[in-house]
Amino acid sequence: MNFPKTTTNFTDYSETNADDEALYIQAAKRIISLQIKVGVNIPTDGEVRRENYIHYHCRHLDGFDFQQLEHRVL
Repeated sequence: MNFPKTTTNFTDYSETNADDEALYIQAAKRIISLQIKVGVNIPTDGEVRRENYIHYHCRHLDGFDFQQLEHRVL
């Protein structure tokens, strides 16, 4: 589930912030290492820098409010 604080943490991320960048690099290394260990043929970092696979695109469209998020089941 997504909450405003969750999205704020990602939108406040900066590649120029050494602490943020170091954490993402560390996470990517762990993810890729684990995948290699269990035999994944094509490992990936899982896009750990991305808050959500669709939110990036939605942020560029009108009508989406990321401050008043709510959980809905369709």
